[in-house]
Amino acid sequence: VTDGGGSHRGHAKITRSEIVQIRRQEALTALKILGVESKDIHFLDKCDGALSKMTETEQQQTIEEMAQLLRSFQPQEVYVTHKQDRSQDHEMTYQLVKAAITKAEVTVELWQYAIWLLWKSLLFQSLNFDELVGAHRVAIHQVQSKKKQAIETYRSQYLPIDAESS
Repeated sequence: VTDGGGSHRGHAKITRSEIVQIRRQEALTALKILGVESKDIHFLDKCDGALSKMTETEQQQTIEEMAQLLRSFQPQEVYVTHKQDRSQDHEMTYQLVKAAITKAEVTVELWQYAIWLLWKSLLFQSLNFDELVGAHRVAIHQVQSKKKQAIETYRSQYLPIDAESS
């Protein structure tokens, strides 16, 4: 949904546009590993870190873009960041996706995944266990090595940005 350019703010050795290109290439590489054809990849390129600051018009435009993709692909499942993931962009993404599903009038199974929910809950002190109702682990043994390989392509998210060129 976002362009990824909001990470590494204030880093003297890399510009926002360079980060955007790094993140896009990481995503394309990971998706290729997972077998997604390039014609099925769509970037909405919304400003990273600013989804909650979008105007109502911008939100409606984003919902319409998502709804068009949903109508086009007719998925049975949609995966989205958790509605209370402790990240404004992730929480707004959930809201936008929910609205797009309604607008597209498609029936899908909506799967939420947590990224920051547990990490930013201060050792579970601020975690409301109602936020995890219905949570369960999904066995991925058959695709685990591919998933691991795809995750490893996101070097900018787990290595110092200076290590990108190596």
